[in-house]
Amino acid sequence: MDEFKFGISIGTSKVAIIQFDLGNEKLLPNHDNNTIIPSFVHYQNQQVEKYGQRARDVAVQNYKDIFFDIKSLIGQDMDSRLINTWRNYWSFSIDSKPDDKFRKVYYKNTDETLMCPVKVLSDLLKSAIQNESKVFARIACSSTSTLTQKMAFIKAVEKANIKFDILLPKPIAGMISYHNDVKPVTDTNSFVFIFGGG
Repeated sequence: MDEFKFGISIGTSKVAIIQFDLGNEKLLPNHDNNTIIPSFVHYQNQQVEKYGQRARDVAVQNYKDIFFDIKSLIGQDMDSRLINTWRNYWSFSIDSKPDDKFRKVYYKNTDETLMCPVKVLSDLLKSAIQNESKVFARIACSSTSTLTQKMAFIKAVEKANIKFDILLPKPIAGMISYHNDVKPVTDTNSFVFIFGGG
């Protein structure tokens, strides 16, 4: 059986590939003729795919519908600016273990038990690939992810028994993913730009 290959994208930004050729810069479209390439987020109650700033706007407007936020929780501590900005809006609770001097963030169940975000992500990945015997992945994370967050993503993938070769910032991953869809002029450089905070 062939190896099952897939990508894990952590974030909601849009990317574009720019070709620079002796001052003749142009956006390279993908096979759908789009020059701005989104990573999609699906919101069940609206049945509409949203991405980038629109996805963040929906999250803010419907924050009580958010039951878990892997991207914001994983690899964070209780003193994180991101955690302190969002925690008042989430419908779920977070906490740290009393004996943890690093004050890592845990998801708090209704029965007061604490769940590690790494384990939750690992379980989600296991569920997504449960019918595959050999799995290989490349991980694309936010360009603003800290080293601690990147290591947490890697740990979750390893716990799910998934082999992977590299963790890339999303702008680089976007360029690699879509480079085969365009026909760049030879001997030119391709640059990738990221729009938004993901």
